[in-house]
Amino acid sequence: MALPKIAEVGRLTRDAEMRFTPSGSAVLTVPLAFNSRKFNKDTQEWEDGDTLYVDGSVWGDKAEALTEVGLTRGTPVLVSGRLRTESWETDGQKRSKVALLIDEVAPVVRAARAERAQGSNPVPAAGDPWADEAPF
Repeated sequence: MALPKIAEVGRLTRDAEMRFTPSGSAVLTVPLAFNSRKFNKDTQEWEDGDTLYVDGSVWGDKAEALTEVGLTRGTPVLVSGRLRTESWETDGQKRSKVALLIDEVAPVVRAARAERAQGSNPVPAAGDPWADEAPF
């Protein structure tokens, strides 16, 4: 049976963390939160709904390459991957959780544009050819 696939936008709940298995394989843990939003007809505003927390993992060369991206707490990302159940035993009790084997992960560009438009990066880098352009 194939694992269920998802492609969704979420936010990192903490910084991504790199580790290596005893055999030397790189593993990047990406802790994610996926929020649902619903429109409240009474207030005419969007409200947060349920939140799903999932630990994602990226393996191998992709994991090492993603350490350069700066996946930090609060970063909105687009992820695609396969959901699976991880099981283990602690103190004689069986435990399990839903996890995500990440195939692709990328920071969401629209959030970066909004942050720049709000002035989080008010001083453009020297030689920035887009420095005089209006934000999108």
